[in-house]
Amino acid sequence: MNKNGTSNNKLVSFTYVCKETKFITKLLNNTNISISYTATNTIQKLLAFKQQECIDKYSGNGIYALKCPDFGKRYVGQIERSFTTRFKEHLHSYKYKHQNSKFSQRFKDCHHSFGSIVNIMEIMQFARKRNFINK
Repeated sequence: MNKNGTSNNKLVSFTYVCKETKFITKLLNNTNISISYTATNTIQKLLAFKQQECIDKYSGNGIYALKCPDFGKRYVGQIERSFTTRFKEHLHSYKYKHQNSKFSQRFKDCHHSFGSIVNIMEIMQFARKRNFINK
């Protein structure tokens, strides 16, 4: 402490990686540096990873099933576009009462609730990617 009653210690934050981090911080124990540890696996990063995993899952194409959350009936389809694009088409048809989607037409007629892609869409099989050879 100095004359004014405040501390001269400096606060330094270390990201804990392994035992070497503790070794380095032990060297600084006899100095006027206060040490704190931080972690790399924060809740924010873990949630962001799960969201990215979900986005990546629906970016592919193949065979999918749409499930009614109210009664559990399923509609099965196959697409070459991404699952996200097709879900948005079903949702658009539901919102604006277009007749181009049997699934959304059934939802409108029976006054069912339309949920998110995670709640409604189940991916049954991903399409195999073709390898094209440039000649």
